[in-house]
Amino acid sequence: MKMRVVVSILFCIIFLSSFLSAEIIINQEPKELYNIGDVINFPIKIAAAVDTNAFLSVNLLCNGGETQIYKEYISLKSGDETSVAPSIPLLFEGSKKTGTCKIKTVLNDAFVLSPEFEITSILTVSIKDHQKEFMPGDYMTVEGEVLKKTGEPFNGFLRIDLDDGNETKKNGALETVKNGYFFANFSIDENKKAGKYLVHVEAYQKDNNDTTTNHGFIDYTIGIGQVAKNLEIVLENPKVEPGTNLIAKAILHDQSGENIPTNVKATVRDSEGKLMEQSDLATDESFEFFIAKNELPLTWEITFDSSEFSESMDFKILEKSDIGIILVNKTLIVTNMGNIPYSGIVPIKIGNTTIEKNISLDLGEEKKYILTAPDGNYDIEIFDDNESISSFGTLLTGNAIGIKDASAGILSAVKMSVIWIFVIGILGFMVFMVFRQGYEKTFFGYIKKRRIKKKGEKNISTNLVNSKNPAELSLSIKGSKQNANIIYLRLKGIEDINLIDPRIKESLQEIVNFAEEQKSFTYENHGDIVFIVAPLKTKTFKNEKTAIKIAQKTKELLVKHNKLFKAKMELGISLNYGTIIAKQEKTLKFMSMGTLIGQAKKIANTSNGRILLGEKVNDRLSEFFKTKKQETDGTTFFTITDVKNTKENKKFIDTFVKGLKKEQAKKKEAKKK
Repeated sequence: MKMRVVVSILFCIIFLSSFLSAEIIINQEPKELYNIGDVINFPIKIAAAVDTNAFLSVNLLCNGGETQIYKEYISLKSGDETSVAPSIPLLFEGSKKTGTCKIKTVLNDAFVLSPEFEITSILTVSIKDHQKEFMPGDYMTVEGEVLKKTGEPFNGFLRIDLDDGNETKKNGALETVKNGYFFANFSIDENKKAGKYLVHVEAYQKDNNDTTTNHGFIDYTIGIGQVAKNLEIVLENPKVEPGTNLIAKAILHDQSGENIPTNVKATVRDSEGKLMEQSDLATDESFEFFIAKNELPLTWEITFDSSEFSESMDFKILEKSDIGIILVNKTLIVTNMGNIPYSGIVPIKIGNTTIEKNISLDLGEEKKYILTAPDGNYDIEIFDDNESISSFGTLLTGNAIGIKDASAGILSAVKMSVIWIFVIGILGFMVFMVFRQGYEKTFFGYIKKRRIKKKGEKNISTNLVNSKNPAELSLSIKGSKQNANIIYLRLKGIEDINLIDPRIKESLQEIVNFAEEQKSFTYENHGDIVFIVAPLKTKTFKNEKTAIKIAQKTKELLVKHNKLFKAKMELGISLNYGTIIAKQEKTLKFMSMGTLIGQAKKIANTSNGRILLGEKVNDRLSEFFKTKKQETDGTTFFTITDVKNTKENKKFIDTFVKGLKKEQAKKKEAKKK
C-alpha cells in the first residue's frame, strides 16, 4: 500500500513538471496609453526546461472579456530559448475594445500578465484663429490639427457641419487629415438663412467594416448676416373705393425670404405723375392714404424706396356715385360728391307726402331746389344712399307740396334787372347829393344827417367771443372731404348776447382760448359755440382725444365759473363725429354733411353741464370709456359711466377720472338726501 502511494506521488511530480517545462519573460512592457488602430510591440523570450512543442497564444483582456490577438507554434529542446516580437495592431474586426486592458501570454499551462494599460478612441481637435461673421456667398476657411490622445498626429478624415438648431445638419466640407493637419475652404450657400450657426468640426477614422474607430470634435459659433434681395409691395386693396384709405406696406426680403427691418419712403402719384403724398415709415408697417370721394376713377401709382431698391405698383380708383345734401330752411342743396356723373332718385318727405325727385348732376355740379307747401310748419326728411336728413317745424309757403328748381326764378329776375338798376341808380344819386351838400330836406321828405354815436352809448355786438381760428359755414364750397370731431356748446337762457354778463363772456373766452391752443377752429352760431377738430389743422385723422380734452376743460371752467360768480352759466356740452367739406382761406370755410351739426345741437340742448356723446363719436371712444345709451325727447345720446384705466391711456384719462369721480360723488349725495 505504501509503495503505491509513493509511485503515485512520483507520477504526479513527473506530470506537473511537464507543465512547467518553459519560462515566459516579457522583454518590453506595453505603454500606458494606446488609440484604437495603434500597434503594440510586445517582445517576449521563452526558455525551455524540457523539450517543448506547443502554441504560444497572446490574448487581450479588456473589461472582463478576452480576445486572442497573436498565436505562434513553439518547438524547443530542453535548455533552448527563443525570442518572439509580435507587432499587434489594435483592430478588432468591427468591434472595438476600449478601457483598461492587459496582455496575457500563454504557453501550455504557463502564462504571464502584462501591467495594465488604456486603449481609447478619443481624438483631440483644435482650431486656429477663425473668422466669426460671414455673409451668404462668402468663403469660409477652417484650419487646425487633430492629435490622438496619445499625442501622436492623426491621419484620417474630417467633416464640417453648420447647424442653426432648427434644421438638419448640412455638410459644409469633407476633408482629409494628414499628419495631424487639416485645411478646409468652402463657400456658404447664397440662400443660407441669417442667424447664429454652430460649426461642428468632427475628425474620425473607420475600419474595413465602415465602423467608426477613433473620433473627436470641436464646436464653435459663427454669425451669418442678412443680404437684401428684393423689395416687395403688398397692397391690401389694389382697387380703392373713393372715400376710403389705400392700405399698403413694403417688405424687404433677405436671401432666405425673411423680412429685413429698415426704413422706406412711400410715394403716391396720380395718373399724371403729380406727387400726392410722401411719407417715411418702417418696412412691414402699414401705409394709409385717403382717397377723396370725388377723385376720378383713374390709375395711380405707389412707390416704395429703400437704400438699395425701388419698387412701384399701380392701383385703381373705383367709380363711386355719391351726393351731398344740405337743407337750409326751405332750400335743398344737392352736390355731386362722387367721381362720376350722378343720376338717381332722391325721396323727399314733406309732412306726410313723399316726392321722388329725379336728379342728374355732372362732376362737382351743385343744384338748388325750393320746397313748397301750403303755408305752415312741416317736418321734412330727405333720404339718400348713406343717411337721412331731417328738419322739424320748417316754415314753408306755396300753393301745393312740391319741389322747384331754384334756377327757374333767375329768368324772371333778369327781366326785372334793368328796371331795378335804373331805380337804384336814381336813389344812389340822391343819397350822394344829400351827403355832399348837407341837405336836410329833399322832394322825398326829410332825410336825417348821419347819426353820430352819443357818449356812453353801448356797442352792439354780434359775437360772444374773439377767435384766432374762426370758421364760417358755407352752403356751397369745393374743398377736401374729411371726417372731423366737433364739440358743441349750447349757452342756455340767453335771448340777447349783448345782455350777457361780462364775466360769462370772460369764461367763454377762456374756453375758446384753450380749444384753439389744441388746434381747433371756432364757429359761432346765434350764441352757440362749435369747436371743429379736423385733420386739415391737426394733421392727423385721430382727434378723439383732443375733442374729449376740450370738452373736459370746458366742464372744469364751467364748474369754476359757477362757484366764483353769482351770474351762473348754463351750458350744454356735446361731442359728435361726422363728415365736413373744408377749405382753408383767411378763415375756415366748411359745409357740414348729413346731421352732424344738427344732431350735436339737439344733444347739447339735452345736456346740463354734462358731457354727452353722439353715436359715432361714442364708437370711436369705446376703447377709453364705458358709456350708457339714453334717450330724451327722441334724441339718442351716450353718457360716460366709467373709464377703462389701461396703461396705454392712463395719462390721457387721469384728469378725466377726477372730474368723473366728483360727478359720481354728487349723485350719491343727492340720492341720500
